[in-house]
Amino acid sequence: MNEFELIDRHFRRAPRNADVRIGIGDDGAVLAPSPGMEYVLTVDMLVEGRHFAAGCDPRALGHKTLAVNLSDLAAMGALIFLVPAGSSKADPGPFSTLLGSWGGSGEIRLDKGRKERIKCNAYYTGGGSDLGLAIRCQSDNYKIEIRSKLSYSGGRLSGNWEERTFNASGTASGTATPSKISLAIQGGGVSANMLVNYTKSKQNVNISVSGVALQGVRITLARS
Repeated sequence: MNEFELIDRHFRRAPRNADVRIGIGDDGAVLAPSPGMEYVLTVDMLVEGRHFAAGCDPRALGHKTLAVNLSDLAAMGALIFLVPAGSSKADPGPFSTLLGSWGGSGEIRLDKGRKERIKCNAYYTGGGSDLGLAIRCQSDNYKIEIRSKLSYSGGRLSGNWEERTFNASGTASGTATPSKISLAIQGGGVSANMLVNYTKSKQNVNISVSGVALQGVRITLARS
């Protein structure tokens, strides 16, 4: 018994619904859900080990699956429309080139006109709409450790910050683009502005502070 004899014996029957113009037994069923409109419906099963080998290229299997069903539709004289599936990609946010580890050096400015050279490491984590940063710097006499957690929405940044050596913390707000972060920092009697200009391989960080002995930080960093 071949395939068509099997269908005739066990599955072919008169349609029970007037909308079914052609039922089981041909390359596809023809449905007429409304006057002047007909749809061709076809379903094929591909079985591993019979129609395709285990471990075959998924793209080749997809091509074969599509070809089998399109040939059935063509055999029924159907007009075929191929509609590409919609897709979307999450907004990566402005931080993708900033994430990772950085290292470099610069200068801190202290009260009474004092300045000291510093070495720094910076770490940026997160992605999308979230950014976590930690900047650790050390000179001969001082340590600075700045941490912040920020959220991004519509070009604006908001979050919190802390500086552990000088025991200060508060809120942070500002703006972000794929090459620059600008923050205004408030809290604990401290106000500061932080500007980060960056590319994939280099960043410049400038911080100006009022309210504590630390007056400012200027560092240049490269990927480490």
